[in-house]
Amino acid sequence: MTLKLVEQNSGNGLLAAASKMRESLIVLKEINTKANIIALNAAIEGARTRGRLDSFSIVAEQIAGQANRNSELSEQLDKLVGKLQNVALRSTSARYLELAEDLIDKLDRNLFERNCDVQAWATFDAVVHCAAKGKNFNAQEAKTYSESEEVIEANRILERLMGTYVVYEEVFLCNRNGTVIAAGRRRECIGNDFSQEEWFKNALSGKVDVADMRYDATISKFSVFYSNPVIDSDGNVVGALSTRFNWNYAQEMIDSANYESSVQAYIINKEGTILGATGKIGVMRDSLDWLDAGRYSMSGLCGYTIELARNGSPMAVGYARTKGYNAYRGKEWSTVVTSRLGSIRVEPLEHVSESRANPVANAAPAQGEKMIQSELANRELQSTMKQINELVSLINTTNNETNMLAINAAIQAGIAGTEGESFAVIAAEIGKLAEKSVAFVESVNKTAYELQLAVDETVAARLSDAARDTIDKVDRNLFERYCDVQSWTGFGQIVEATQKGDGDGKVSEFLAKLHKIYEVYLDIYLLDAQGKIVATGIRRDIRGQNQSNRDWFREAMAGKVHVSEVYQSSSANGLTMSFSAPVIGADGKVTGVLTTRFNWEFIYGILDTVIVDSQSKVYLLNGPGTLIGSTNRQGILEKSFADLKAFKELGSVRAGHTVEKDAVDGVEYSVGFSRTTGYNTYNGKNWSVLIRRPKDSENMKTEVEKSDGSETHPKNYKVAA
Repeated sequence: MTLKLVEQNSGNGLLAAASKMRESLIVLKEINTKANIIALNAAIEGARTRGRLDSFSIVAEQIAGQANRNSELSEQLDKLVGKLQNVALRSTSARYLELAEDLIDKLDRNLFERNCDVQAWATFDAVVHCAAKGKNFNAQEAKTYSESEEVIEANRILERLMGTYVVYEEVFLCNRNGTVIAAGRRRECIGNDFSQEEWFKNALSGKVDVADMRYDATISKFSVFYSNPVIDSDGNVVGALSTRFNWNYAQEMIDSANYESSVQAYIINKEGTILGATGKIGVMRDSLDWLDAGRYSMSGLCGYTIELARNGSPMAVGYARTKGYNAYRGKEWSTVVTSRLGSIRVEPLEHVSESRANPVANAAPAQGEKMIQSELANRELQSTMKQINELVSLINTTNNETNMLAINAAIQAGIAGTEGESFAVIAAEIGKLAEKSVAFVESVNKTAYELQLAVDETVAARLSDAARDTIDKVDRNLFERYCDVQSWTGFGQIVEATQKGDGDGKVSEFLAKLHKIYEVYLDIYLLDAQGKIVATGIRRDIRGQNQSNRDWFREAMAGKVHVSEVYQSSSANGLTMSFSAPVIGADGKVTGVLTTRFNWEFIYGILDTVIVDSQSKVYLLNGPGTLIGSTNRQGILEKSFADLKAFKELGSVRAGHTVEKDAVDGVEYSVGFSRTTGYNTYNGKNWSVLIRRPKDSENMKTEVEKSDGSETHPKNYKVAA
C-alpha cells in the first residue's frame, strides 16, 4: 500500500509547511461559512426593505456574489493545497531514493575492486606454481606439501596481500580436487575439502564466481566469496583461488553515512534478505519482502514511495537496484533507505519507479541532461506555490472589495437611520469578516515563505550529502590504488627484474595483465635502483628511460609510498596521478620502484555520476583550492576556488553548506562542501568537493504539468501497478 499525506506532525520542515497550508484552509472555510450566513441575512434584510431602501437590496446582492466568489476560490485552493501536500511527500521521498542510489553505487564500486583482486591474484607466479605442483594432492598430501617452498611462498604472498588491502578475512588456494593447499592466515585449514562448494565448481569450470553473502564456518563469519580459476602456462585450470571479503567494510558504508536519526538504510539481496543495515538490525535474520519498496526492488525496480512500517507508522522510502560497475555486473542486490515521518494520517498514493531489469553498468546521464526526482518535485512545489499565491492574491482582492462593501453598507445604514439598524449590524459583521480575511492572507504568505525556506534547506542538505558522498567515493578509489602498488611489489619476478632486468619481457607481460584486469591505469612501470625503467605494462617505447631525478622515485627509494598530486603527463598522455612504492629485496634493501599512472577519467566518472539536480555543478579541489576535476572539464589545474567562503570553511569543518555570491560572475550560489578524511590506511591529500547551484534557479519558472493539469513523471519512470 502506498500513501499520501493528509495530516502530519513530524519535524520535517517541508511537510510541516505543507500541513500548515492545510490548517490555513480551515480558517478560510470558516470565513466562507460566515460570509454565506451574512449574505443570507443581507438578502433577507434587502427583501424586507425593498421598495423603500432599494440600495440595501443592491448591497445584499453584492455580498452574496462575493460569498459565492470566495467559495469558488476556496474550492480551487483546496485542490491546490492537496496537490502541494502530495508533492511535498514526493520531494521528501525522492531524497531517500537518491541516498539509496548513492549507497548502491558505492557498494558496486567496492565490489568491483574485489572482483578485480581475485582475478589478478590468481595469475601471480607463486599462486600458479603452487597450484600446478599440488593440483592433484589429497588432504594428507596437501598437509605434507605445506612444508614445501612453493606453499611457503604462496602463503607469504597471500598473507602480504591481505595485510595490504586489509578488507579480507581470508584467501584460500585450492587444487583441482577442491583441497586447500595454501591460505593467507589460517594455515590450519590446509587440507580442508571445498570440492562440493558451488563457488569451487564454478571456478574450476573457468568462471569468475561471486557468491551471495553467507556464513562461512571456516572463518566463523558472514562473508562474500570471490573465486577465480588458477590457470597454468599451458592454459589448463590447475586450481581455484577464493577470497573472503570482510563484510564489515560493506556495513561500514552504512555506519559512516551522515544519515539523520530517523533514517534506516538497508542492503538486501535479490530474495530481500537483509545483508547490511543501520545498527545491523535484522542482518541475515530478516527480509524486506513485507515492504512495497522491498518487493519492487527485488523485481528490478528503482524508485520511491510512502508506506507504513510494521508498527503502522508512515515513512518515506527510496530504493535503488544495482547497476554494477564496469566489468562487475552486480548481484541483483538493492539498497533501501527509509525515514520515519512522525504522526501522519494517510490514504493511497501512486508510486513512482524506474525499471532496472536490464541495467547498463555505471550508466548515468551527464548532469544537466535529466532532472533528478527531488528536483522535479521541488520545481513542482514552486509551481504549485505560485498558483496558490495567485489564488490568494485573488482572495485578497475579493477581501478588499468586501471591505468596500462593508463601508458602503455602513453608509447606507447611516442614511436610513432607524430603518437601517439591522443593516448596520450586517455591515459590522462584514467588516469583521474582512479583518479575518486579511489575517488569513497574512498566514498563507507566512506559510509560503516557510515552505520556500524548507525547499531551500532541502536543496542545501542534498548538496552537502552529495559533496560528502563524492569525496568519500574518491577516497575509497584512491585507497584501492594505494593498496595496489604496494601489494604488487612483493612478487618474486618484480624483485628479480629490478636486479636483472626484464630481458624476456615476462614482467612487462605481467604488468600488462594487471593493467587489463584493473582497467583503471594508464600504465604501470618498474624501475631499477638507478631509476631506469626496466618493464612497462603498455608503453614499451619508454623502457630504458631514466627517472632518477623525479620526486616520486626518490621518495620510494627512501622506503616510502609516494602519492602524487594530479598533473598533466606527457608520457601517459593525459591527466593522471602516480602511486609509487619501494621494491624490497630479500636482504631488506630497496632494489627499485614500482609506479602506476592512474587514469583520471575514473575520477571524472565519479563526478559525472553524482546525483545532483540539473542546475548544480560539481568541483574537485586539491589542498590549495585549485580545480582538479569538474563536470564540464573546464579550468582544470588553472582555476582556483581558494577565495570562496565555502572553501575557507573547510578549514574548520568537514562538511556543510552555505550561500555566497561569486565575486566574478556576481551570481548567488547555494554551496554544499566536504573535505577528505582519507579512507582506511590511505590518509588522503587534503582534497575537497564543492557542489554549487545558482540560488535564483530555485525559483525558476518551469513546465511541470500537462495542459490538463495532471501530474507528469520524468523520462524512463513509470507508475507501478
